Amino acid sequence: MRVIAIDGPAGAGKSTVAAALARRLGGGGVAPVRRVDDRTLHVRYFLPELGIAEDPGTGSAAGPIGVLARRLWGTAVDVVVRQGDEIGRPCRIEVHAQEGEVRVGGRVVAAAEGRFTL
Repeated sequence: MRVIAIDGPAGAGKSTVAAALARRLGGGGVAPVRRVDDRTLHVRYFLPELGIAEDPGTGSAAGPIGVLARRLWGTAVDVVVRQGDEIGRPCRIEVHAQEGEVRVGGRVVAAAEGRFTL
């Protein structure tokens, strides 16, 4: 995954450029991250090489992104990652971004059910 820190307001096609970049680079996707305020980050995650145009909530990326935001922008130790709004699947991930003590959590909704046979 490649994280792109975006400065400035939403819009202006920055996420469209990030999605195109993900298609060109391949191998791990691209996550543009924008600081909304000291306690809120706006994230999108594009992974087209795996057939995922956009992931509505990427918990595995939220912790490292929270730590990166603290380093770059001095955000609070506890932040909320907003993701999925643009594709109609809003997700809010709570992150405790203290280096060495990173925690990720939030509420979940069942999206699928199945059975595996090994």
